[in-house]
Amino acid sequence: MSEEEFKMPPKFTFDEYYEMLKEFVNDPKAREALTTYDSEDAAGRGELLDGSQCSELAFESYSDFKIAGWNILAKNGWPTYRQVVNIKDMERRFDVFHSGDTLWKLTRRLIRKEPKQKGWDFQDYDFEIKDRKSVLCLLKMWHKRYSKHTEMPYFLTAGDE
Repeated sequence: MSEEEFKMPPKFTFDEYYEMLKEFVNDPKAREALTTYDSEDAAGRGELLDGSQCSELAFESYSDFKIAGWNILAKNGWPTYRQVVNIKDMERRFDVFHSGDTLWKLTRRLIRKEPKQKGWDFQDYDFEIKDRKSVLCLLKMWHKRYSKHTEMPYFLTAGDE
């Protein structure tokens, strides 16, 4: 895909995105990668931003989890992770990465609760992938919190209520 041919990837309806989330949550390899990362993190070896506090296993496991999400996006009309890395325009690359990363971040939250963070009330709720309304609630909360800074890869309509 040339730089001139590049367009922002398509947005998904709630139903399309929900199916991708279910596929990702139920992927045993992705779950294993996240479990491995969480184990390394619990042992103090998962600080991804500090190489001296991050084991190779933690880094690889976290990367495998992220790439599993990007592979699902690519199966649904998005560029591959590698294609995004090769976008020369930094602003375009940044926009696509942040939008696409939403899938694995939401999936991570659907699989397990994140550590409590100030000003982030996602931990006060239980979300369940099998419950469509629960996932819709998470997507609405996510959209409200992050859509000012990140293009969402999905759109919600009045019919999604």
